[in-house]
Amino acid sequence: MPSDTPRLSGNAQSARVSGHGGGPAGKRPPRGARRVRITDPEGTDLSFTNHDEYWDAKREFYNPELVTQTWRGNEHFGKTYLPGHITGRPWMYHPTKEDGCGVIAGTTNHIAPCDWTQLIVENSKITQINAGGAFGENLSTVGVVETDVCIGDVWRWGEAVLQVSQPRWPCFKLAMLAGRIDMVKRFVESGRSGWYLRVLEEGVVPVSGPITLQQRDPLAVSVQLAFTVRAGKNEAEQERVFSHPALAA
Repeated sequence: MPSDTPRLSGNAQSARVSGHGGGPAGKRPPRGARRVRITDPEGTDLSFTNHDEYWDAKREFYNPELVTQTWRGNEHFGKTYLPGHITGRPWMYHPTKEDGCGVIAGTTNHIAPCDWTQLIVENSKITQINAGGAFGENLSTVGVVETDVCIGDVWRWGEAVLQVSQPRWPCFKLAMLAGRIDMVKRFVESGRSGWYLRVLEEGVVPVSGPITLQQRDPLAVSVQLAFTVRAGKNEAEQERVFSHPALAA
């Protein structure tokens, strides 16, 4: 279960990694360590053996044969450095030697923050998920699309009051989950981004039922427009979109 990590200390026999999930581009993973322990302030505490089979003979790049088995069609990944990414699904999976055990926990970020999530890992497999969802706390709606919804619109759902904060932007992990290396491209081309909502007022909400528009934002920046600007397709509207006071940073 090899992983790039932000900071480490230790020797050639073991390494202890600590940080916040992201590190400077100049840092390198603990390639020489035989055992790795990853911790962070939000609750992650994960240990695994850094098997020789994960690496090439010089421990410079990931084992190309293992990369091909795990990521067929994306072999260049084996020579790519991704700082700070730690997930419950290993970049590569050895069929007989996986032994990662512990907890992966914290808030995730796909442009906007998601609720704290905890993953219990046994032998590099997720055995329990506490809180969160596939991409944060998802809410499905019927009858509204990206052209209808505007940044800053205020909705009521049961007792809760919500505000549209930004379009969703796909992360590369979407491609991993779907098993298609072109998934991010297809997502962007579809224009069906969905959107994030911030909670203005907490409250009890129904499992199903109506969501009502309480206030239409007067600036009328649609989610579709914000998404196309984010995709670099409408430079003329950049200032209008990025200066919107309700747009999430």
